[in-house]
Amino acid sequence: GTRRPRTDGPLVWVAPQFALHQSLPVRATSQGIVAGDLAKEASDLGVPFIGIGLMYSRTLTRQRLMGHGMQQEAVEYIDWSDAPTHPARIGDGSDARVHVHVAGATIAAAVWEVRAGGSKVYLLDTNIPENAAWDRDLSSRNCEGDRAARLRQSILLASGAVELIERLETAP
Repeated sequence: GTRRPRTDGPLVWVAPQFALHQSLPVRATSQGIVAGDLAKEASDLGVPFIGIGLMYSRTLTRQRLMGHGMQQEAVEYIDWSDAPTHPARIGDGSDARVHVHVAGATIAAAVWEVRAGGSKVYLLDTNIPENAAWDRDLSSRNCEGDRAARLRQSILLASGAVELIERLETAP
């Protein structure tokens, strides 16, 4: 007989950013906009959906025109206490954490949950005391110009997503 793939588990989408709503003001690329739209569309269609991304906690860039017509850019930290996020929990009720091994070091990440209708988006946050300063910064900024940091971010996201799915005890 032919085996049919399971279709009862959630669709899992892994992307660095999820542009969901103005209450989560992250700088998003086109990939982030597509990921956010996919989460919202899955919710609208009733499709079980889990998104996994990074917690860009300070990527809100404001541009202002100065009196002499020059443009000034400032990076602002987002006040997450006012955002629709809360710590993600695993089956036993404890806070979800993941630990990723990168180049001989272990990077820990707290996990935040965001609801997008019926969809859940989990954001990995390395800005926690147990990480070294350069690792704390990984999930809080866009590392486009730093190839080594970008690679660490990619490994964090990919390996962290796999571990998180296992910790959530779900079969995607």
